[in-house]
Amino acid sequence: MTKVSETISVTHEGQLTLAMRHKLVNVSVLQSTAQQLSALGFLILADTHSLIQRIAPLPEKWLSLSTVNAEQAEFLRTLKALGIAERVPGDVGRRAKLAGSEHLLGEIDYGPGFWLHVDLVMPYARWIASRQVPPRKTPLIAFLEKHLPSAATGKAAAPIPAQEVSEAFAGEISAKELADLRIVDRMMITDGVSAAERTEVLRARIDSMQGA
Repeated sequence: MTKVSETISVTHEGQLTLAMRHKLVNVSVLQSTAQQLSALGFLILADTHSLIQRIAPLPEKWLSLSTVNAEQAEFLRTLKALGIAERVPGDVGRRAKLAGSEHLLGEIDYGPGFWLHVDLVMPYARWIASRQVPPRKTPLIAFLEKHLPSAATGKAAAPIPAQEVSEAFAGEISAKELADLRIVDRMMITDGVSAAERTEVLRARIDSMQGA
């Protein structure tokens, strides 16, 4: 079922809801009953960084993943200015109070939540699926394939070259340790390991080196 309320178009199917405003999707209401994963965590991944630059060129400052990780709040403000992502405060998926009434509620307000550019929504859903055991095609992915405008074309996105994530740790370790870390990172890229998994492996390696 699809309806349009002011500038937000809403599509429901079972417990899944697609709320769109222009080229942004409210990912906070995609799965009303599921535990939400941080959309900001997805945005600071190396693979996502490449996708973002396809949508809108990032200022030079944000070409460094270490800067992105160190200044996440400012990075999010930049993404909002570029029309890539924004966080709208308020109660997610709650019915709004009717004007002039303390107790009567109207329709659900789909404004509050974390909004992502439509071209990042399917990668976000696949990132969520990759963190499940075992990884699999989820009902959310099937729903988006059916209703998400960018997915409806049936055109597969061109493969994105995997980006090294070791640079994000440059401020924590010596130049020699970083060089060793890059070797490990590149080996994992060759083996097809995702950016999220490589980040976890490298973090564990640094903690081990530092005796944490």
